[in-house]
Amino acid sequence: MSAAAQTTWCRQIADALARSGVEMVAISPGSRSAPLALALIEESRLTTEVIVDERAAAFFALGAARGTGKPAAAVCTSGSAGAHYHPAVIEAERAGIPLLLLTADRPPERHHRQAPQTTEQVGFYGAHCRGSFDLGPAEAAARMLTATARTVALAVGRARGTRGSTPGPVQINLRLRKPLEPDPQAPPIVEASLPTVHRPDSVPAAASLEALAEICRSRSRGLILAGPAHPWTALDPTVLARFARRTGMPVVAEAASQLRFAPRPLACHRCESWEWLLRCDRLKDLGPPDLLLHFGPPSTPSGAGTLSQAFPDATLAVVHPGAEGDPADRSALIVPAEAKPTLEGLLERIGDGPGSHEDWGRRIGALDTAAWLEIESALARESDFIEAIAVRAVLENLPGGALLALANSLPIREVDLFCPGAMARVPVLHQRGAHGIDGMVAGAAGAGRASRRPVVLLCGDLALLHDVGALAVARRCTTPLVIVVLDNGGGRLFEMLPAARSRQLRASFDELFLADPALDFRRLAEAFEIPAAVCDDPHSLGRAIRQASTRAGCTLIVARVGQGAARTIADMVSTLHPRLLEADS
Repeated sequence: MSAAAQTTWCRQIADALARSGVEMVAISPGSRSAPLALALIEESRLTTEVIVDERAAAFFALGAARGTGKPAAAVCTSGSAGAHYHPAVIEAERAGIPLLLLTADRPPERHHRQAPQTTEQVGFYGAHCRGSFDLGPAEAAARMLTATARTVALAVGRARGTRGSTPGPVQINLRLRKPLEPDPQAPPIVEASLPTVHRPDSVPAAASLEALAEICRSRSRGLILAGPAHPWTALDPTVLARFARRTGMPVVAEAASQLRFAPRPLACHRCESWEWLLRCDRLKDLGPPDLLLHFGPPSTPSGAGTLSQAFPDATLAVVHPGAEGDPADRSALIVPAEAKPTLEGLLERIGDGPGSHEDWGRRIGALDTAAWLEIESALARESDFIEAIAVRAVLENLPGGALLALANSLPIREVDLFCPGAMARVPVLHQRGAHGIDGMVAGAAGAGRASRRPVVLLCGDLALLHDVGALAVARRCTTPLVIVVLDNGGGRLFEMLPAARSRQLRASFDELFLADPALDFRRLAEAFEIPAAVCDDPHSLGRAIRQASTRAGCTLIVARVGQGAARTIADMVSTLHPRLLEADS
């Protein structure tokens, strides 16, 4: 095979990616992948970003796809390089994000001979991938160039979610031979016709709709749970509000659902303070819920997922195209379908007039309003700069048109706990797929680059430390990327878990769980030539966010907070409990 043929083959692949809807490609330097990398950079329809660290590159591409809904790609060389993609692959699979992993490989004659930088790459990601396509070595014949282009188009279609599945990661493996340098005399690519691949509609079966409608009619204390979603997969708020008003069921919208901070608030009963009502036993006092109607992927067991644990006698019905079960293992009905046609079908079947849940919904809505008034009052009396106040300062100072990225563990939980929907109108980027803290900086940078919108990332100190290498990517951002790190001495979320109360773990709890990084994050930012600020109160934090949002590039803002979240929650529950008892009396 000649260098000319391989050059044309790689250009054919780049053309097919662009024509199939890929716009963003993260390229990690390497020798074996050089022919493809050069072809991708030459393709004017693609935006490329060179990122040395393959792990950061994969999360950068993941962030680009998460922020736009368009498939994005990462390209690496052979050997162990592709293994660094695996954490992002797992998140993409669990979160349903279209991600392409293009792994350059050695030719067949180098395999099974202990050749350097050679390992079995086909099927690298196992069950975490929607598919693994091996393009083989380059072929110069026009028929084979066409076949290669069509295979790439089919791979992109698989990543978008064909074959009845939700979107997800797909591997494309390419076997490249020396010479790896491009040939300026390479013939042009062929005019290959590519298939248009549409994702199938996930429409509920009539029997599922009848069963679900009967459950809604026969219960009187239902809650609608809006699970995690991306800005491009969110529940249709108009249809959801119509259904909620018709039935009287209040909506539990967590921050990751895209509904809490939607451009227009839901015009129906809402229950955003569910965790406070649960901790204060007010949901039980009103008569426990008898129906939990869950839309989307499962909510975290430490968030809205606590409702299914707290009320095991309530009927749990799950509606989601990729639904297979639920973490509590107690769903009575699973509808593997899209939310919108399911809600429309239910509206046709449940009839007009006051819904059976209206009295319950009205009382829950009134309690929700009372709870937020009490939360606001309690925080207004707080004199220390605690996590809750820092998180609210971030939400209150978001720039117009921004994307809000929330790291797992403490930040996203505190937004759920302390930030009502009226506080912001912003899409939320999150990693509620595998629920990991890794790759947040790279993902935020990728989302900003692909969407061309400002991004504000709220993360903990451990999440920043976990992705510290991605600051090399963040420093090159051309749009505002504001990273707010809660510098609170490690993994404070663990203080809310049973491990914090274990006598056996008392001596080693700080070392094993909190793992305080004890770093000067401002100096860390300076090492990457990133502007930084340290804030010790909500006013300086808000001012720093507003200033950083007006200039291109990355800014790191360190919010030095004091008291742990666990103590804040315990104190507020003791305050809220008697006041919420009065609210419904």
